Amino acid sequence: MKKSEKIILLIFLMSLIAIMLCGNQWGLLTQKKLELLNVSNERLTEIAEESSEEFQRKIGSEDSTYKVFGSDEETANRRMRRFLLYTHEPDEYYVLLALSRMKPGQFNFNTYSMEYGNTFLIPLGIVIKTCDWIGTTKILTLKEYLLNPLEFHSLYRIGRGLMLINLFFFILLYYYFGKKMSAADAFAWHLSAAFVLSSSIIVEYYHIIKPHAFVLPLILLSLYFLYRYHTSETIYDFYLSSLFAGAAVAGILNASIFVLLLLITFKRKHIRKLLIAILFLSAGFLIFNNHYLLEFRTAIFYPMRIYDYYFSAKPAVGNSDYLNATRIIIFATGLPGFILISALTIRAILIGSGFEKRIAAVIIIHHLFFSSALRLVSNNYLWARYYCYIFVLAGFLMWMYLKKTEWRKLAVLTLCLVIAFQIVRASEILLNLAGDSSDETSTRVNAGTWINSHIPEGSRIYVSAPSGRWAPFNTPYFAFERFLACKEPETAKYLVMVNYDHGSELDIKNISGSFRLIKKFSNTSVLTDRYHYYQSELDIYEKI
Repeated sequence: MKKSEKIILLIFLMSLIAIMLCGNQWGLLTQKKLELLNVSNERLTEIAEESSEEFQRKIGSEDSTYKVFGSDEETANRRMRRFLLYTHEPDEYYVLLALSRMKPGQFNFNTYSMEYGNTFLIPLGIVIKTCDWIGTTKILTLKEYLLNPLEFHSLYRIGRGLMLINLFFFILLYYYFGKKMSAADAFAWHLSAAFVLSSSIIVEYYHIIKPHAFVLPLILLSLYFLYRYHTSETIYDFYLSSLFAGAAVAGILNASIFVLLLLITFKRKHIRKLLIAILFLSAGFLIFNNHYLLEFRTAIFYPMRIYDYYFSAKPAVGNSDYLNATRIIIFATGLPGFILISALTIRAILIGSGFEKRIAAVIIIHHLFFSSALRLVSNNYLWARYYCYIFVLAGFLMWMYLKKTEWRKLAVLTLCLVIAFQIVRASEILLNLAGDSSDETSTRVNAGTWINSHIPEGSRIYVSAPSGRWAPFNTPYFAFERFLACKEPETAKYLVMVNYDHGSELDIKNISGSFRLIKKFSNTSVLTDRYHYYQSELDIYEKI
C-alpha cells in the first residue's frame, strides 16, 4: 500500500469513527432519566427482589425468550423494570436476555430466541466477558443490575462498540477486495462500496445491537467467493462461499435467501460436489448454533415460529395495500436508491450476464416476499432492516454494470448523485441519533420534564403503548407512578402519543372534538421516515 493510500485510508477510518460515535449513546438510561422517573431506593429494592425470584423461576424454561419473559400480566414492578433495563430499541434488551440463557460451561449455546442467532451473540458474549475480565465493566446478577441500572446499560455500550468493530472489518474487506482488482475494476468496486456503506438503513443498524448489519461482512465474503467460482469454476471457492453463507444464516435466519443464490449458481456437472458444499454450509451454521444438534426439538421451534408468523397472519392484522407496503421498503433504500436498484435489477434480468441474472432474481424474490409479509403482518418501518443485505447484492450488480457499460461517465455521475443523497439522508439519521443521546435534546427527556412540571399529580393519563405496556420505546421518562394510567383514551384527561411506528398514531376521528394539542416535541426528519425509536416525535393532548 502506497503512503498516500495509507493516509487516505486512515483519514477515512478516523472520519468513520467520528460518524459512528455520533449518536452511539442513544436510548441509554442516564442519571437525568432516573431522576425523572422519581424512583426511590426502597422501590428499587422491591423491584429487584421480586424480579430476581421471577427470573430464577423462568430462566430454565424451554419456551422462547419472548414467550417466557414478555407474556405475563402487566404490573407496576414490571413496568418500572422496563424503564430501568430497556433502551429505546426494545429488542436490544431481548438480545442480552437471549445471551443470558446460554450455558457455555455445558457447551450449550441455545438462546431460546426466535431471531437472534449466535454468529452475533457468541462474539458479543466473548467481548462482554473480556471487558469484565479486564475491569471495564462488571457482570452482575439481575438483582444487582436493578439496584444499579446504569451499570446494566454499560453492556449496551459494549455491544455498540462491537458493532463499530464489525463495521471496520466490513469496510476493510471492501478495500482489500478492491486492491486485488485492476485499476478500472477497482474504481467501479469502490464506488459501488460507497453506495452500500452510505445507505441510511445500514448506518442506522450499525447503531443497534442486532444481527442485521453484523452479518454483512459474511454476506460480502460469500458473494465474493461465489463470484470467483462463477468466473473460474474453482470448487474450493464455492465451498468457502457456502461456509460463509452458513455462518450468515446462523446470525439471522432471513439470510437464508443467499442459499437460494448458491443453489442457482452451482454448475450442474458438479452435483456430487454439491453434497460437500452442503456440508460446508451446515458447518458454517452449526459452528455457531450447535444447539440445533444438541437440542433439535426445541431449536427447530424458532424457525417454525418465524414461518408461522409470516404465513399464518390474516390481512386484517396489518396493511392490505401492496403499494403502501412497498413504501416501507423505499424507506430502507431512499427513493433514488430504490429507483437505481430497480433499474439495475430490470437491466440484469433483460440483458445481464448469467451471474447478474441470478442476483437480480434473488432481489426480486426477496422484494416480493417482504411486500407480501408487510401487507399481512405489519405496516411498520422496522421491517426495512431486512434490506440491509440487499444493498450488498445491489452493490455487486452496480460493480458489474459499471466496469463494462458504454455509458460509464453518465452512470458514474448518476451513482455519485445517489450516493450524495444517501449521505445527506444518513446524516439526518445521525442527527436524530445524536439528539436522542443527549439529555438536553432528547424528545423523551424533554417531554418527561414537561409532564412532571405541567400536569397535576394524580391526573388520568393515556399513553399510546400496545396493551398499556409502557416502556422507554413508547413512553417519555416521567414520574408515571404519580399519575393514573388509563387503558382507553376516552377515559383520560391527558393523551401522550409517541409516534415510533406507523401504527402508534392516535386515531382521534371520533374524539377529536374532545381533545386539543397542548405540546409537541419534534425530530429533524425530512428526507427519512419520521417514525422511529430514536428521537421519536411526541404529541400531548388535553381534554377540553
